[in-house]
Amino acid sequence: MTKDELLDAAWPDVAVGDGVLKACIAEIRKLLDDNASPPDYIETVHRRGYKFVATVSTDERPEAEPGAISNASDLRTVNQTSLDTIDSKAERIPNASGSGVRPKGKSDSRSLLLAGAAVLLTGLAASFLMPSPMPRLTGSTQITHDGIELCCLTTEGSRIYFNRLSSLDQDTIAEVSLTGGLVLEIPTTLQNSRIMDISRDRNQLLVGAFTDAAETGSLWTIDLPAGSTRRVGNFTTKGNFYATWSPDGKKLVLSKGSELWISNADSSDASRIATVNGIPGYIAFSPDGNRLRFTLSNLDRHTFELWEVRLDGSDLHALLPGWQATPHECCGIWTHDGRYYLFRTNSSPDDFGEIYAIREPHGLFHKKLTPIQLTFGPTAFSIGAMAPNDRKLLVAGLDQRGQLVRYDSASRQFVPFLAGIPATEVAFSRDRSRIAYVNIADSTLWTSRTDGTERIQLTFAPDHAGLPQWSPDGTQITYVSARLGRQWKAMVISAQGGTGEALVQ
Repeated sequence: MTKDELLDAAWPDVAVGDGVLKACIAEIRKLLDDNASPPDYIETVHRRGYKFVATVSTDERPEAEPGAISNASDLRTVNQTSLDTIDSKAERIPNASGSGVRPKGKSDSRSLLLAGAAVLLTGLAASFLMPSPMPRLTGSTQITHDGIELCCLTTEGSRIYFNRLSSLDQDTIAEVSLTGGLVLEIPTTLQNSRIMDISRDRNQLLVGAFTDAAETGSLWTIDLPAGSTRRVGNFTTKGNFYATWSPDGKKLVLSKGSELWISNADSSDASRIATVNGIPGYIAFSPDGNRLRFTLSNLDRHTFELWEVRLDGSDLHALLPGWQATPHECCGIWTHDGRYYLFRTNSSPDDFGEIYAIREPHGLFHKKLTPIQLTFGPTAFSIGAMAPNDRKLLVAGLDQRGQLVRYDSASRQFVPFLAGIPATEVAFSRDRSRIAYVNIADSTLWTSRTDGTERIQLTFAPDHAGLPQWSPDGTQITYVSARLGRQWKAMVISAQGGTGEALVQ
């Protein structure tokens, strides 16, 4: 049968390339335990198609009554029965070469084989032609309202556990009901600790803690709901690290510097998985426990990129190569059923942005991963965790609002300054006649007179400005320029506008 015959029989109304046909033929050979060279059943005829080469004999059973197969449901049932029959009899009906299946049929076996091939090819390609629908967001509910920055969310199904970033050295672990309510802090002796995972029985948190000025990191578990802590083995490391449990809870994967390690759950018997060019973090196991995805940070260029590797260190590769000119994807998680992978990305050097989803490839067809955007602002998000039923996604939301105020000593109150413009990081010139400030909305640098007149915009996107300072004579302003894909730079610019120049080349 030629390739065109098979394609027309299986997909008469769909444009399908030769690659799909080849993949289906390979799967049929796998089901029959057949080899391409030398074949027992299916022979490839170069540049033409495929030939069935097993012995064909005649079955003397009576023909089926007309109309025995009359609708699509019957056809699917027959298809499944046929596959089961082939699989169960493959070792018991030898052909002329001593192995394989002897097909049964009338002398018009070509027509039967063509029809059977069409049914089988159609079934094998169903996942390619009819992929699962993409997830979509149907609504959102704000859980906390105290304005305190938070991160590292996880849940056991009814309560959310997270870090409250109240100050640089007093981070706390807290909890709140999934439906909202009172936020409670979990009492613990650990300081500066971050939640990294929750056990599969939902009774323990895995946290990383830094216990001294040298930033020596160690790994701990916190029992829920009591809050008692236990050290995980003798694991220690310098600088940032990340850890997560395997889906069965028997293994632990850790990042140390530029290395990924795997160990037993108590951190014993550790071995290195891979060494990467950057800092790995936010590690997530695939639901089947065979792969890892992680965020690879390049601190020199301020980029973040999603990577994947198998547990044995093989198949190390970027997940979305070339998707963005300057990658800033981070913090991905799988749904529990493994159908989707969600992550956050943005166009600024911030930790919040938009959420995207990827439909995971399945079956024979490993299609190119195409991210689909799920959120569109104005609130920016960082990803937390999926609820166990995969119907709720926990996120931290950032909605930046503010107004410039000054303290009035007479009334002892804060009152709007410059009409309460959305500004931050204000710096006054030495003679107090002008100010420089950063616009909250887009992190651009501006100057004006202290009465709000003569406003001048000094910087523009994609530069993000910060920490402005006036020169003593009031003619120039220094500031920090942050942009994705390059090192942050100290810049100087004329207070009247123009092009900024790097202070250090």
